[in-house]
Amino acid sequence: MFEYYSDGILFKWMAPPLLEVIPGDLAAYARLGVGAVFDLAVAPRPWTGPAWHGWWFARCAWDGGGDPAAGLEEFTRGCFGELAGAFAAMYRRLDAACGLLLERGDLEPGPRFDVLDYGDSPRAELRALAGRAREALAEFAAAAQALPVAVRAGLPLEAVDELAPTAAAGMHLAERVIAWDAALDGRREEAVAHLRMADVHLRALGDWYHAHARPAWETLGEPMLRGARWHTDQVRALCG
Repeated sequence: MFEYYSDGILFKWMAPPLLEVIPGDLAAYARLGVGAVFDLAVAPRPWTGPAWHGWWFARCAWDGGGDPAAGLEEFTRGCFGELAGAFAAMYRRLDAACGLLLERGDLEPGPRFDVLDYGDSPRAELRALAGRAREALAEFAAAAQALPVAVRAGLPLEAVDELAPTAAAGMHLAERVIAWDAALDGRREEAVAHLRMADVHLRALGDWYHAHARPAWETLGEPMLRGARWHTDQVRALCG
């Protein structure tokens, strides 16, 4: 059995913490007698900081489940010492943000694209996703408060570097969905404003990628960046 918990392609560069999903799934597999579960970790980018995913999956696979609160406390205390509380809050915020944004409801995927290249049908589902995307933006912004905490404490940037691509990609996707919903409703000024922010976050993601990636990542990373720009331009075209 294998799962897509760490698949940076499926999740559009993001690494959702999946605090409850992973232990819930692995406990269910254990009850079913599954003897081996693998975590697919194909990504368009390197892992540059403490890899919560790898640790949490390994712990839950070994134990046949896990306690999210206890696991998060153990991991953050081991990685961040006295700042464990701030970073535990960061992971919880990221988990909430990703959960809001990745819940497709009954939206149909766009034709010939993957599951997170959202379609706009049924229309009511896209409107609902745009509402969740607004909530997700607030959670991503709150998670990013771990960055100044780390800087003031003198931690190396590697300690929080994994936050950057998840927050940038998530905020780009959220802004793009909100803009799409506004454009379809004829709210052009609102759509354009959110598209500007989608561009800002996509540039931040690209800057992070080009600062960290090596040629080995180009096969996945460059097409994914182009794809994100293409989808954003499709929404832009709706604004006239």
